[in-house]
Amino acid sequence: MATIYCKTEGFNLIGFYLKSKGRTHFLCYQRFYKSVWDYFAGGVELDALFSKSGKHSYAVRAVKAKLPAYIEYVEREEGVRVLDKTIAKGNGQIGAKKRRESKVCNYDWRCDQQAKIA
Repeated sequence: MATIYCKTEGFNLIGFYLKSKGRTHFLCYQRFYKSVWDYFAGGVELDALFSKSGKHSYAVRAVKAKLPAYIEYVEREEGVRVLDKTIAKGNGQIGAKKRRESKVCNYDWRCDQQAKIA
């Protein structure tokens, strides 16, 4: 399972990292807030990032809202599959039913009854 954690990068600055399958990927920098540090310093599972449960400060909620965009960028650029939707897309599960139904028959507009009426 993937985790997100933060490290201090300099004065008043923390960096967020995604750790998945033994590899670490940089996500972004953020201004230091104690509440954000307390929440992410020990590492947060990826599922907890998307959950709305719990009371968090405005800074933590803002970081939780912007991190999925950074995770999607890392997935595209480095070929990592972490989010459920990209894992399903890689397996070919998303859209498979639509593709099967579209291959059943091709639409021929010349034989359409509505086209003959107009």
